[in-house]
Amino acid sequence: MAIDYGTKITGLATFCPDEDPCPVLLQQIATSDEAQLLKQLSVIIEEQSADVLVLGLPTYEDGNPSRMTRRVKNFGNRLRKLFPDKAFYFHSELYSSEEAESRLEDGDEKYIHSTSALIILEDFLTEIKNSPE
Repeated sequence: MAIDYGTKITGLATFCPDEDPCPVLLQQIATSDEAQLLKQLSVIIEEQSADVLVLGLPTYEDGNPSRMTRRVKNFGNRLRKLFPDKAFYFHSELYSSEEAESRLEDGDEKYIHSTSALIILEDFLTEIKNSPE
């Protein structure tokens, strides 16, 4: 499961190799309360039987941390503690919002965050597929 963390809306996407031909949009969670977000994520992660969690990590193009990097890392650490049995990865979300905007048609902008999560997951899966064993 991929997570595009946001201060107001968090997007989710998932992929089950045995069931899905490719990653799919899951949903968006609208809340600015991090405790509530973690609670809702806990339910969704269990419902989806997610084994792997991929959290989009914002950075600048040159790889330096952005103003959101620390906040996302802190959130990721809380998520890791909540699910110590899950494989956990940070993955660059560079240009995921721009790519999501280009994929969405007019009127579909409400899915931007889950589409960003989908792109993060696609990039993560491509990187794993192309990495030497």
